[in-house]
Formats: sequence, structure tokens, C-alpha cells
Amino acid sequence: MIKISFTIFSIAVLMSCSSKKDEQFCSCLSASEDLNKASKQLLRSTRVEDSKVQELGELREKKEKACASYTKITAEESRELRSACED
Repeated sequence: MIKISFTIFSIAVLMSCSSKKDEQFCSCLSASEDLNKASKQLLRSTRVEDSKVQELGELREKKEKACASYTKITAEESRELRSACED
């Protein structure tokens, strides 16, 4: 009985931990998406404006700051954190 209770408790703890949303990681994802969109637009344009290049630099800095804590996480950790952001 104790073994079953411990197993159920362990599963509950793991489930609650895995579903926690890491707001900082979600900000990192958002900054990455913004940078990707701006990069695509810049690459597709026939004329590059200085303001767009400056915007791209600012977005790159924003992403670097937002994602600094996540540069050494594993792919599995990244998938779990991304999944929590999507919920």
C-alpha cells in the first residue's frame, strides 16, 4: 500500500513539474520568433533599409538576453519547456 501511494505521489509530482510554464523561456521563444520573422522579411526584400537592419540588431540583442539562461539545455528539456509555453 505504501509503495503504491509513493508511486502515485511521484507521478503527481512529476506531472505538476513538467506542466509548469517557464515564463522566461516563453519570452525566449517569443523573441526568437520575432527575430526569425524580421530576418525572413529582410531576406525577401529587394531593398534593405537602415531602419530594418537596426531593428534586426535590436531583436537579436533582445533574443540573446531572453535566451541567455537556456544556451546549454538539452533538446529534450527544450521540447518540454516549449510544450508548457504552448499550453
